Amino acid sequence: MDCLPKNCKICIKSEICPVDRCCHKTYTEFMNEQEIIDLMVQTIWLSVKLSAPIMIIGLVVGVAIALLQALTQIQEVTLVFVPKILAIFVAMIFFLPAFTTSMIEFMNMLADKIVAIK
Repeated sequence: MDCLPKNCKICIKSEICPVDRCCHKTYTEFMNEQEIIDLMVQTIWLSVKLSAPIMIIGLVVGVAIALLQALTQIQEVTLVFVPKILAIFVAMIFFLPAFTTSMIEFMNMLADKIVAIK
């Protein structure tokens, strides 16, 4: 503990040091636990928002083709993949502007939080 400033009594007590010259600053000095949890929740919800439309379209196309296979008794395993992949690519192209907007808004919010750190 040779890097402690002499006037830093908080570091000596092994707590977060508010003194700028102290090398024992931790990231929790700038963000509390609730802010970190909120950021993680927002990140998970963004992941769900971005992946849900693609997953739902893949599910609907898969079920439709499975129903078609059951009705016509065509049991070709590879028949499902091509329409599903095409539907997912079309959905990705269609939803790309909305995904981009959501990610830009999230990044702006994250950048504002980073700038707010002293």
